[in-house]
Amino acid sequence: MKRRSIYAMIIFLIIIGITGNMLAQKKSMKARAAKAGMKRFWANIPDLTDEQRKQIDNLRLKFQEEMAPQRIKLQKMNLELKELLIAKEPEMKAINAKIDEIGELKTEMQKKRIAQRLAIRDLLTDEQKANLKLMPGRKFGRGWRHGGKRGQGFGRPEQW
Repeated sequence: MKRRSIYAMIIFLIIIGITGNMLAQKKSMKARAAKAGMKRFWANIPDLTDEQRKQIDNLRLKFQEEMAPQRIKLQKMNLELKELLIAKEPEMKAINAKIDEIGELKTEMQKKRIAQRLAIRDLLTDEQKANLKLMPGRKFGRGWRHGGKRGQGFGRPEQW
């Protein structure tokens, strides 16, 4: 009887040790990812002047301020669409109208993203633009998010 309880205790401790180690690794991976995300966008653009950095930061802040209400509006529209879809008797006309509304907002947001990208590009010298195109596009392009889905990046430099 004592041996069984000792074996059970050893197995229990091994399971706790493995689980604790896995959780610690997961937290450290999240911390590294958060730290990498905190890098400034312009950290990968070669030979930026302090003035260019300041201008880029100002453009990005202005862009984020403009986009925040639109992101909230998009989330609300998506929730409204879900409500239409889960209704007992979904109305195709209302669903299509909501999809069109969402599409218009997404188009408007994409136009603003492109305008901001071009505004940042206008701040760069020809040499910086050329060097940027030679850099790996992953920093500016689509990257992998958790869950194996592709995330929206800043676009490949050759698209600038």
